[in-house]
Amino acid sequence: PGASDGDDCAAAGRAIGELAEELSNWYVRRSRCRFWDGDPTALQTLKDALLRIATLLAPLTPFVADELYEQLGGEGDSVHLADWPDVHPGKRDLALEADMATARETVRLGLAARAASGVNLRQPLRAAVVVATGAERTAIERLSDVIREELNVKSLEFVAEADELGKVLLKPNRRALGPKFGKAMGQARAAIDALDGSAVAAALRAGEPVTLSIDGNDHAITEDDLLMSLEAPEGYQ
Repeated sequence: PGASDGDDCAAAGRAIGELAEELSNWYVRRSRCRFWDGDPTALQTLKDALLRIATLLAPLTPFVADELYEQLGGEGDSVHLADWPDVHPGKRDLALEADMATARETVRLGLAARAASGVNLRQPLRAAVVVATGAERTAIERLSDVIREELNVKSLEFVAEADELGKVLLKPNRRALGPKFGKAMGQARAAIDALDGSAVAAALRAGEPVTLSIDGNDHAITEDDLLMSLEAPEGYQ
């Protein structure tokens, strides 16, 4: 890092904290069975990661870092005499990192849906329906076992667009439409109520025009003019 970056201790501390958080709440939690079984690869990976974190922490928390380094059996007499961790870009699996990031975001959204519906994570569910296509769907399919375990669902089902899951409900965005229609806002609201929400959503995705007919005049509207929500089918959150 440059000199200006090197002086930003707060940013460095946050980055190290995020790394430790991911290590603890994702890798360690997901690898518990491997640790219980004494898997040497899992244990060595954890040790290497913690030694690197101790080395990174050394300038910020010198005594804690030194104690952690010593307890882990780090080489040499002190973490402050150890070499700074090397970066080996060629050893990174960038595709796996991107896929795992997609999987973790899928899990986050799935857990949020569970929480919103009040369904405890211990209760297994038949399926989770995921809106994904292309590279996102490929990533989710690649790591489907991880996602199913995290969400406690038996299967993953896919749709290309959210409105395939249920009925799209439309409401006028008063802040956007108010200045456009003024006193005719009531007519605009009635015209929006008469629209087919799913058809409008599909048209907007395709870049096709959507218009409101008021007093014989057509007025083009955009996605920003509408508030769209999804009415999920019975049994789904």
